Amino acid sequence: MDSPSVLSIVVAGISLVISLFVALRNWRYSETGVRYTSRNQYMNALFDINRQLANRPELWAIYDDHPVALQRSNETLEKARRQAFIYFHFNLFETVFHDYTHVLRPNRTDALYWESWQRWIASFLGSSREARDLFREKICQDTYMNAFVHFMNGMINNVETGALKPTPIGTLAMKTLPDSAGSARPTVRPE
Repeated sequence: MDSPSVLSIVVAGISLVISLFVALRNWRYSETGVRYTSRNQYMNALFDINRQLANRPELWAIYDDHPVALQRSNETLEKARRQAFIYFHFNLFETVFHDYTHVLRPNRTDALYWESWQRWIASFLGSSREARDLFREKICQDTYMNAFVHFMNGMINNVETGALKPTPIGTLAMKTLPDSAGSARPTVRPE
């Protein structure tokens, strides 16, 4: 072999190594970006849930042990609003479930986030008979992917049999605080 052909092979080899390094690095950054974007979207959904609870305190009625539940209205519009709010939770839970069990290649941090989400899902289901009953309806079961339905049914079963003892979400007291205009308005505050 003459020196120009050896040089061409060496340059091609170096180019291949550099290309593989750049491709691997881009793949890792892309995977990290997907994780951060997903977590950010989940947090935005949680903020939206909190905003809805602040704007419509009657939605606290989905939690059995919250004081607002004692005044739960079964009027068609109020019941539909609560069901939509519960479906909002189910849709978020399915997205999180799908990402952490089917999309992401889980690392240690992902496992911690998924454990945290599972605890929150268990607390939600343990705190809301209305949510458990709604999820059991055939139309609801048919709406979601089979793996998610199986997961949720298992969570519901574990909550109801006592295998899971989640922290209740609705154990907040309603306090009346003056707003900036001086009029009293209900505000949710932890006990």
